[in-house]
Amino acid sequence: MPSQALKHQAPYFRLYGKQPELHSLRIFGTAVYPYLRPYNVHKFQPRTTQYVFLGYSSGYKGVLCYDIVTDKLPQSHHLLIQHHLLLLCNHGGSDSVLVPEVHYSPLGDHHLPVSPPHEHSSLGTSLSDSLPLNPINIHPMHTRLRDGIVQKKQFPDYVGYYTCLNAHIELDEPANYKVASFPPQWKQAMQEEIDALHMQGTWSLVPNPGDKNIVGSKWIYKIKRNSDGSIARHKARLVAQGFSQEQGLDFSETFSPVVRHTTVRLILSLAAMNKWQLRQLDVENAFLHGDLEEEVFMKQPQGFADPRYPDFVCKLKKSLYGLKQAPRAWNAKFTRYLPAIGSNEKMVQVVVDELSSVFEMKDLGKLKFFLGLQVSHGSNGDIFVNQFKYAKELLYKAGMNSCRACSTPCKPHMQTRSCLFCQLSVPIHESNDFHWYLVKRILRYVQGTLAFGLSFTAGDMNLSAYSDADWAGDINTRRSTTGFVIFLGSNPISWQSKKQGSVSRSSTEAEYRALANTTADLAWIRQVLKDFKLYLPYPPIAYCDNLSALALSSNPVYHSRIKHLDIDFHFVRERAQKKDLLVQYVSTDEQLADVFTKGLHGPIFSQHCAHLRLREFPK
Repeated sequence: MPSQALKHQAPYFRLYGKQPELHSLRIFGTAVYPYLRPYNVHKFQPRTTQYVFLGYSSGYKGVLCYDIVTDKLPQSHHLLIQHHLLLLCNHGGSDSVLVPEVHYSPLGDHHLPVSPPHEHSSLGTSLSDSLPLNPINIHPMHTRLRDGIVQKKQFPDYVGYYTCLNAHIELDEPANYKVASFPPQWKQAMQEEIDALHMQGTWSLVPNPGDKNIVGSKWIYKIKRNSDGSIARHKARLVAQGFSQEQGLDFSETFSPVVRHTTVRLILSLAAMNKWQLRQLDVENAFLHGDLEEEVFMKQPQGFADPRYPDFVCKLKKSLYGLKQAPRAWNAKFTRYLPAIGSNEKMVQVVVDELSSVFEMKDLGKLKFFLGLQVSHGSNGDIFVNQFKYAKELLYKAGMNSCRACSTPCKPHMQTRSCLFCQLSVPIHESNDFHWYLVKRILRYVQGTLAFGLSFTAGDMNLSAYSDADWAGDINTRRSTTGFVIFLGSNPISWQSKKQGSVSRSSTEAEYRALANTTADLAWIRQVLKDFKLYLPYPPIAYCDNLSALALSSNPVYHSRIKHLDIDFHFVRERAQKKDLLVQYVSTDEQLADVFTKGLHGPIFSQHCAHLRLREFPK
């Protein structure tokens, strides 16, 4: 609007030097006829009807309309406007006759407390006293429709909304202490955590040193679930905000040991071969058993500060989750004690009792669920492992829990800018509909193999591997893809599908690089078996379907096409010459690692999966 401060000019004119275009503005309350095809599900429904113009949408290029009959608010870009018909007009305080008439019924014996205009009542304190639990139809509203009088749906009562909200909150994990301080299950979980910290003597309250670094603390909440998805318990964890630690002052070295899935599968395979008993133990508050060597101060936990010393801080004596040195401290203490009982040849229960005397342990019984793996035991000693729960959660998050299944994760000869198996997640910044199609196909394959898993059975103590490479499979970088699978007996324990670090000039070079990676993994697994005092009766066998790479690994051949290879790749030849490795030829049809480098046809893919011992869970 024109302003006197701007010499009776509009701000738009002062900014842009021209008058604003107002021809697209419409009068509020006029009759409009929007295009309703997107909102009507049947072709015989009307394509338009009379609505009231309310204004322009903020997030959509269109206008907001109001239906005085159905209370709907559709948005439309295409509409017809009648400027001469004003539906929401006001004449002397009375509404237009087109506004629906409302009929009121007597209040009867039910009276609501009425406050003067200047008084205010608290909703939280007077709601339960003012309103009955069961909603009473005090003002039954009737709306005049084309085909008669229909009563409108009443607003749900507050008790129902409160119950629904609480039911939703209980299924979620609280984000902070303020949310978790109300539900009783989370209050109990926090109290149990505080009791465990005090019992371990994790800290002592001291005055604030002032010149020391004081780290913060935070509550983390997690719902622990069983293998079937049901709630096992509510866990509250007090963690230190270690990001504020300074190296050299309150920590020196960090170390975080992480178990490899290959090691887990190796243990499961050995257990099936030797009929070992698998027992699962959980150390309660594992990091709290580690001893700190540095001087670390922390703020008192939120909600549990000592009222006598609110300004004191916690001087940590034990390691706490979140500290940079906590994993190292726990690993050092556990590895110092474990060898002392590792040579005990008595019953497993004796070992469990000895561990429980030092650490607070929870005996979970026979191994059933571990690191997302669901473990089942057969009567003959076989072990079956699958990830049904994880696969269902993955499909649910993607909104494909009811999708149709497919037989293979990838069609043959289907190439993208990057390899499907190892590089599908790389081109996120330049993904397109085709990449999304590939991802959905993988999820459809997961849908069809929910009950599938790996079976570990008894067999000979032999190591064998299949090595393969897809030469220049990446059509963008022309890098090759390495694929291998390693068996202990007939049980697959390690596999890989990875793009090579550099471009190979020939298929021989690509196969030789893949063979080198396979040999390195074989050497590591063999060393792990030696640590268990288990020795192989025969050298490991590596199968390769490239004769040139086979000759290169066995003979000191120097060719112009391979003279640029790094020296570290030639340790395959050294292993073969020392008889620590046997490299043998296998035909492409029997190359099991082929499934890790490219898409295959359905029959060949199913055949390879059967040899990889991927089968349906026995019911």
